[in-house]
Amino acid sequence: AQPVLLGAICVILAVGAIAGVIDILLFRSVREIIPGDRPAPPPVFAAPPAPRGGLLGRLLYPAVYLRSLLRQMLAEPLRDRVFRHYVGFGATLTLSTTVGSWYYWIYCMEDLGFGKLGANFLFLVVPPISGILASRMWGRLVDRWGRRPVLVLATIGTTLSIVPWFLVTPDTPAPRALVGAMNWLASRAGALFGRADLVWIAPDSSLGAYLMLMLASVIGGFCWTGVSLAQMGVVLGFSDGHGRSRYVAGASLLISMGGMLGGLAGGFVAYGLGWLRDNPLHLGPLVWNNYHATFALTVLFDLTVAVEVG
Repeated sequence: AQPVLLGAICVILAVGAIAGVIDILLFRSVREIIPGDRPAPPPVFAAPPAPRGGLLGRLLYPAVYLRSLLRQMLAEPLRDRVFRHYVGFGATLTLSTTVGSWYYWIYCMEDLGFGKLGANFLFLVVPPISGILASRMWGRLVDRWGRRPVLVLATIGTTLSIVPWFLVTPDTPAPRALVGAMNWLASRAGALFGRADLVWIAPDSSLGAYLMLMLASVIGGFCWTGVSLAQMGVVLGFSDGHGRSRYVAGASLLISMGGMLGGLAGGFVAYGLGWLRDNPLHLGPLVWNNYHATFALTVLFDLTVAVEVG
């Protein structure tokens, strides 16, 4: 199957690359509009003067350039107290997202027995559809209540979307007839690509767990859309004042650092508590292992940012 798989992966990457290029090119037609008599915004970055002092000056210029870049793009926006609070919120929220990100996939495939098709549908199809359906509602709430209340409400919702991950097991009951129906659909779709053996739900997996996690994905996609819209409103508010693009650039960089730390923290926790893989914690019918520790960190950080922004 490797030649077929390699071709499929190449097609997927090519489509993604083309979509990315189109996305960038579409921004060429977007022009900045300065309302009223507001003065033109300052340049995003004013490079330091050309180096002087011969060879030594040219050698030291990269350090001078970097110092000026950090001062203008990070130090100056961080003097704004409100901006610091927002960056702290965004970085912590991104950390909470990435701390358990890959372990949801691993857990549902290794422990719950979901197939690749079922996992992809759960994570890559259900949340975007849910978010699209919720975007109009969240937009109206932002217009009516403001960005901050929506951030609190939506962040609490993202926390609730994690709860089902603590409640599902391979033995979660559900009508087994649905398993056959879903796998029949998968096999018919797979036959179009020469993969009639494609399964949606593995025979030994729990459809009950799958349905509970689908509900979690619906809630997650629904609420993350609210978070994204409210965050975008906050960033636009910053960029409407002095500094404009510097705030946007600084927020993007600092918030992304939270995601990097989240990935590292999740890896350390999952590895450090690896003994829970063979000795899981049993609480009645529930079984929790090292992956659930990363889920718990996600809940902790989500609640932290909800209190912070509230």
